[in-house]
Amino acid sequence: MNGEGNPFPSLETLCLDTEIWYEAHDPLPAELFINLKAIQFSCAHPQSFHFVQKLHNLEKLDVRGVPWKEIFVYEGTSSGEIDAVGTTLPRIKTLSLTKMEELMHLGNDNSQLIFPNLEFLKVYNCGRLKNLTSSTISFHNLTNLQVDGCMGLKYLVTYSVAKCLHRLKTLQVWDCESITEIVAINGDEEDSGNYYEIAFSSLQHLRLFNLPSLRGFCSSGNCTVRVPLVSLNLHSCRIELKISPDGSLIQSGSRPARQQITEEVEEKEEEDDANETGGKQLIAHTN
Repeated sequence: MNGEGNPFPSLETLCLDTEIWYEAHDPLPAELFINLKAIQFSCAHPQSFHFVQKLHNLEKLDVRGVPWKEIFVYEGTSSGEIDAVGTTLPRIKTLSLTKMEELMHLGNDNSQLIFPNLEFLKVYNCGRLKNLTSSTISFHNLTNLQVDGCMGLKYLVTYSVAKCLHRLKTLQVWDCESITEIVAINGDEEDSGNYYEIAFSSLQHLRLFNLPSLRGFCSSGNCTVRVPLVSLNLHSCRIELKISPDGSLIQSGSRPARQQITEEVEEKEEEDDANETGGKQLIAHTN
């Protein structure tokens, strides 16, 4: 389609509260939105993803209120046959999922990788979601993870996924009343000697708010988490994090066993952070 026939040649952001399609078998041509970088939609048409995957410059995807049990697996026929998506979206850096009340998981073990370069994942008010572990998302490039109001969440990610979060800078978990741990260790993830170590080598900001069932950061008492934190905020949780004289964070509380979270920062990085922020802000308490 040439520029004269395209009424939206410079459109970069599109928000839709209504159906994308004019008719059931006549989708709105994606060629009209060749420069689109961000889209927000809340319609539940079974071919929504096929429209999205044609937006080759899309960097931000915001899905709201869609009654899917899994992201981008849809009923492809009137008989209810399930047809899985087989196309990646390499340019998408931000994925937001909001008020998806039927969402149970982000993709099962057999799902194809859809988001290979995701940097920012936001999941809000998805009440049936159990965890974020998914084969549809690559966690290697994730820098910001925010989860809020997911009442069915039992844990955030598995141990194997947590070990991939080397670039994660901000982790924020709010108002998840059923979550008992941030990282869960499954039986098939045992390391040698039953000792586990996770290096969040880029994590600077950790915020855990209103998690009344939280028993610990990791399900194993033999798990050490290394983080170069700049700020730690812990509110309305049943655990406490205390700073030891050597700069480690010691976790304690009424139910969980003691667990050490080690703060690893090179001397030069410490000096730089102190110059920029006036020193580290480490706040750990319960309300």
